[in-house]
Amino acid sequence: MPDLLRIEGLKTYFEGPGGPVRVLDGLDLAVAQGQILGLVGESGSGKSVTALSVMRLIRPPGRIVGGRILFDGTDLLQLSEVGMRAFRGRRMGMIFQDPRGYLNPVMRVGMVMAEVFRTHAGVGRREAKERSLEMLRRVGLPAPERVLRAYPHELSGGMAQRVMIALALAGEPRLLIADEPTTALDVTVQAQIIRLLADLRRDLDLTVILITHNLSVVAEVCDEVAVMYAGQVVELAPAYQVFERSRHPYTVSLLRARPSAVRSRDLAAIPGHIPNLRRPPLGCRFQPRCFMAGPRCAAEVPALRHLEADHLSRCHYAEEVGERSGVA
Repeated sequence: MPDLLRIEGLKTYFEGPGGPVRVLDGLDLAVAQGQILGLVGESGSGKSVTALSVMRLIRPPGRIVGGRILFDGTDLLQLSEVGMRAFRGRRMGMIFQDPRGYLNPVMRVGMVMAEVFRTHAGVGRREAKERSLEMLRRVGLPAPERVLRAYPHELSGGMAQRVMIALALAGEPRLLIADEPTTALDVTVQAQIIRLLADLRRDLDLTVILITHNLSVVAEVCDEVAVMYAGQVVELAPAYQVFERSRHPYTVSLLRARPSAVRSRDLAAIPGHIPNLRRPPLGCRFQPRCFMAGPRCAAEVPALRHLEADHLSRCHYAEEVGERSGVA
């Protein structure tokens, strides 16, 4: 399938008194039409900033300083703000981490949804309500009439997240970015939300970027996985290859740190922390924490290179990693 979204050399910096923080520093990524791409990595690796950069929602002191973001061939970084509004909502939708934080606390759900439909579809009040009800049914909310009359604080976490998904889909976008859509939800509701996203991808021919810390979720629904570390993609491959034949020490470390109901040994924590992105280490950014680091890693920046046609790794010793980790 052709790429719907292609990111080339993206640099997003945040200015500060000690110099710019290079949160994204030459990010390269592609998402094929109809694909679910999982974007994983520790907090601070740049996942959410990637999503906000694609949506052109970076605000000062942050700024995009270089690169290209191609959506179906159009470079979003070359559009004016007015031009970008034609893409947000209509061609690209986003689900944020905290649904209640993005719902107006003094407006009923029906008012918020009607405003979105009237803005993006140009419909009248009656049709906006009908479309709102239809969308709430599509995302699996029972008693949608009651949900339309509710305020955000009257919704459970799972209901609020479904409302956010309905809002993100109101403009019939081709790309849906889901930023930690299961945060703060219990395990049962998490599974429901993930199944819903998978069903919507199939039914609406959506392309989905799923940002998550939950590697089990990635294994269940994602076609491809991009592992991010310190503002860069360090491994990119089909999901089954990432779990069965990891080719970057950071990916291996993440997999070893996963909790498991069948594993008796203690979790293997990754030593250290993500580096200072004002002054990242020379060579490989993961080398201060890496169990395979050698002299070359501290002196030479590794390229993101092909090991197979569909498996890329940013490691000098990728062929030697050889870790096999089954999905628990």
